[in-house]
Amino acid sequence: VDFSEQTSLKDLFAPYFKIGTAVTAREITPKNAKNMVLHHFNSITPGNELKPDALLDQNASISEGDNVNPQVHLPANTKTVLKFCEENNIPIRGHVFVWHSQTPDWFFNEGFASDGKTVSKEVMDQRMENYIKNVIGLVTTSYPNLKIYAWDIVDEAFSNDRGVLRSPGSNYQT
Repeated sequence: VDFSEQTSLKDLFAPYFKIGTAVTAREITPKNAKNMVLHHFNSITPGNELKPDALLDQNASISEGDNVNPQVHLPANTKTVLKFCEENNIPIRGHVFVWHSQTPDWFFNEGFASDGKTVSKEVMDQRMENYIKNVIGLVTTSYPNLKIYAWDIVDEAFSNDRGVLRSPGSNYQT
């Protein structure tokens, strides 16, 4: 599809606000999809690539030996999206540090063990702070020209059907 004949959404609404889309690495692989994103959007939110289960590295966290410093890495899918945005000068919205889903259960356990005892609130507070710092540090060091205009810190903390805080427990619990 040739998008050059179409008025781009990002240009049409430029005086008012950014026009964004969420993408995954797989969605921007086909040339046609990539061209559509480049033509119409001036903001990207990675779909799953910056969520905890994509970035947290259990083995490195265990071998690090520090119970409050979770280790992170950038998998291939994350690199694909961040490189695409950096190379095309498309600002991103980082999504998301704390979410009711897609955070591995081991992240909440002593020694980052799959079957460990749940850590204290104080340890969890330190872990979250270090996790956020580690992610921001890794992304900004790995992609120094990437424009990040916002980070979502907490998303969907409330149960959407009851309007109350979600119950703690398995990351698959709703």
